[in-house]
Amino acid sequence: MSFVNQWRDANFFRPLHITMSTLSAMGLGLGLTACQPTPETNNLASAAPSPSNVPEVIIAQTPASIPPATVGLKRMDFPVYLAGVPNLLHPIIPSVPINRKYDSDGSDAKKSPVSYFQEVAPYDFQSSVYNIVFEGLKTGQVHRLFPQDNFVIRAVHTPLVDLSPDDKTAQKKAAITQTAPTQPQAAKEATSPLAVKVGNTLLLGYFIYEVKEIADDDDNKTNLDQQLTLYLSDLNGKNLLKLTPNNQYFKHYKWLPETKRFYFSTQADTNGDRVIDENDKYFYYFIDFAKNAQIVTAYDFSKPKA
Repeated sequence: MSFVNQWRDANFFRPLHITMSTLSAMGLGLGLTACQPTPETNNLASAAPSPSNVPEVIIAQTPASIPPATVGLKRMDFPVYLAGVPNLLHPIIPSVPINRKYDSDGSDAKKSPVSYFQEVAPYDFQSSVYNIVFEGLKTGQVHRLFPQDNFVIRAVHTPLVDLSPDDKTAQKKAAITQTAPTQPQAAKEATSPLAVKVGNTLLLGYFIYEVKEIADDDDNKTNLDQQLTLYLSDLNGKNLLKLTPNNQYFKHYKWLPETKRFYFSTQADTNGDRVIDENDKYFYYFIDFAKNAQIVTAYDFSKPKA
């Protein structure tokens, strides 16, 4: 599913000064984990949302320290340029050895190269890469998204809003009420300093990554090694945050450009059989990019209000 055509204030990535008494008053069950660089200073999202149907505000966590994994041979792919993004993106991709006899007719030269980082829609990618290296177009500085090449990035999404005058959503909203601002006006009013306008497209200043953290174990008794987690960074590949709580795995998402909200669901191995399937519970969250992308809100409206 693509963000396109559907689809901080400056303090978004600054530490949130929240006391433990405040958290207690809010009813937040936040724990600590081994994080980089100082575990004791980072709050984690709770393992499950509150049973109440009142949304629970939680804090996106910094990535936990995971030992480097053996990923086999690797190499760099050619860089990707995205209009409005201040960096070139250099994917780190697999280098697969081929054992075969060379064809005398040169047929190997006719073979198309495998695409490990494919743009399926503007600013939206399907991928199978070990890492992404960000190279500043003006500064020349190089920054790796993850410190080690021990994950596999399966997809990269860019939250954006279409500001086209003929946007159907804006027309529909204008038809409902004449006093409501059009979508371009609303986008301008709630734009963060990280946002970038490219033509009629407003990039909200972030990338969202679908990431496979666990190496394949070739074990048919479990599919935990195939599950994905969600990460968030700014357009420089910095201020990396993990959006999905520990021991929960990303399943689906939906982008609502009218509200600048990114909704996603997760599942956990709630029955303990080491398989994620429809017998396991779903959890629901959203991020409001019009307010603070560092905050994740858990909600569950499936149960009657107590």
